[in-house]
Amino acid sequence: LPSAIDIYAGRVLWETPLPGMYTDGGGGGGLGIHSKKHPRPWAYEEAYKFEVTPVERCRASGFNTVSQSDGIYVAAAKNLLRFDPAMGKLLSKWTVPNLSKTGTPARQESATGKSARPTEDLRWGNVRVSGDTLVATLFPPENIADAQAGFDGNGGDWGGDRMPMSHLVAMDRHSGELLWKREANWGFLNRSGICAGGGKVFCVDLITEKVYGKFKEAGRKFPDVPPTLYAFDLATGKEVWQFPLDVYVQNIAYSESKDLLLAPCRNLKEWRDGKWVDLSIDIRRGKRNKNAAGKWRTLRGKDGKVVWEAGDAAYHSPHILLGELIIDRWGYSYDLNTGKRHLRTLETGEQQEWNFKKGGCNHLIACENLVTWRCAYYDLENHRSVKLTGMDAGCSPTLIPAGGVLNVPNFGTHHKRNRMTAMALVHVEIE
Repeated sequence: LPSAIDIYAGRVLWETPLPGMYTDGGGGGGLGIHSKKHPRPWAYEEAYKFEVTPVERCRASGFNTVSQSDGIYVAAAKNLLRFDPAMGKLLSKWTVPNLSKTGTPARQESATGKSARPTEDLRWGNVRVSGDTLVATLFPPENIADAQAGFDGNGGDWGGDRMPMSHLVAMDRHSGELLWKREANWGFLNRSGICAGGGKVFCVDLITEKVYGKFKEAGRKFPDVPPTLYAFDLATGKEVWQFPLDVYVQNIAYSESKDLLLAPCRNLKEWRDGKWVDLSIDIRRGKRNKNAAGKWRTLRGKDGKVVWEAGDAAYHSPHILLGELIIDRWGYSYDLNTGKRHLRTLETGEQQEWNFKKGGCNHLIACENLVTWRCAYYDLENHRSVKLTGMDAGCSPTLIPAGGVLNVPNFGTHHKRNRMTAMALVHVEIE
């Protein structure tokens, strides 16, 4: 149920329904049916009584969404929905476009509620917007079942960012006209493995170790090409360059001002002889060392040339790019121009590496002066952390700086926290 709230008055402006799905995590915890209560959501019969089945969405709960001033786009399984931000009215309802040809609109559902069946049995995955172009991923439902995208001991949403998407398409975001399409060799990683900027779309085409194993059990055939990082022209879909990946890259980020694409590998995992080899395994303990050094590099956006690469730390993703600054998920800072630790100058003139201690399982959000997470923020100007006590939050990023205020949406979770209140905070100068 998407809703719009006036961030200055807290008044609910509108609410509108979305296609129904089974979302009760139950006492076993976890998100949606991807929980301990339902470790095999693709096989849970009750969930198939709803409009959207477990294999028609590529995340544990809800749908992937992107907002613009003139449209809110929701990838709702069989349909891409576009809502009016002012009134919540449904403006468009597009099914998956006919991939056999470009230059045609996505199928607009008729007034009777019926439309022609798409030529391929695909569902909408994730959506991004760059200018007037909407970039989206598509996937066949059998991918979710074959990958067994269920509970994995950490909220169950590993399918959300690691699920391989079979297709990448670009559309006119106003008319729904299909501009171009690309089919993956392995799979375009759905969430942070795709970004757009500088007139290009960057994406990784690879498969994760876990999905590789499940697909192999399902009898899938695999390509004989290595995982690859691609750059496509945003307007035409023409390949600008490609970069074969020797290490596992799950999240990428692009700085348009620097024309640099960051491609990090958190802990060293290399592609050898057609499979991933995890070099972060602690042989003595038989477990992965999550703090083992990884490898990252930046590539120039215009030609894919490596600008720098390093392998000194565990590069926890996703990363924030803020000017010349990189901040990783756990608050460590790096220089975007070199990949080395970022230095701040103390009052004594001494330069010092810096980081902040971040808690909670959600990732960071940043603006020019603040980095926020869960129930705290870091002041970038004065280099100090502030914890907002008396509130509790879920696993979604909860402190959103926008419109001159710090928004605190009420993101309720299965933990049933009793201090969930939506609010907005303003900065007060202290003399």
